Amino acid sequence: MNYNNKNIISLIGMTGVGKTTVGKTLAKKIDFKFFDLDAIIAGKTGKSPSEIFSLYGEETFRQIEAEELETIFINHNQNFVLSCGGGIILKEKNRQILKEKSFAVWLLRPVSEIVKRENILKRPPVNNDINNYIKLFEQRKSLYAETCDLKIDYIYVSDAVKKITAGFY
Repeated sequence: MNYNNKNIISLIGMTGVGKTTVGKTLAKKIDFKFFDLDAIIAGKTGKSPSEIFSLYGEETFRQIEAEELETIFINHNQNFVLSCGGGIILKEKNRQILKEKSFAVWLLRPVSEIVKRENILKRPPVNNDINNYIKLFEQRKSLYAETCDLKIDYIYVSDAVKKITAGFY
């Protein structure tokens, strides 16, 4: 199915899966703008997602995230790649927006690759526990599957970009 009439690609998946890295590379390759939802939130609030989680809790972060997701789609309606936070799919309204307004790509990488980056397990709500990461994935995988137009298993960024462009065009 050709989704290029939407002209927007959203990347979803667990924290640390490489959404930002793949997104930047993809956007450059297809000459789209790139937006990172976590970076937008940090820019607007002056606090990182981890700080917001720590100071105000997950629900406050998810509310800010939902508001910023809506704002992105109101202010930009074509030719961009959006890297979403790992929990974006937890709110039904977010899933609906991503499904209706973008070509949503679920990125998957082996956990053994993800944990090679030291800081990944420190991110909330994983909190330094690989078992939390696996538990969160099990809880979320059906929501990722429900939301996505394309599921990509990958190790190398270049492979993910090739698979996404082949699925998008």
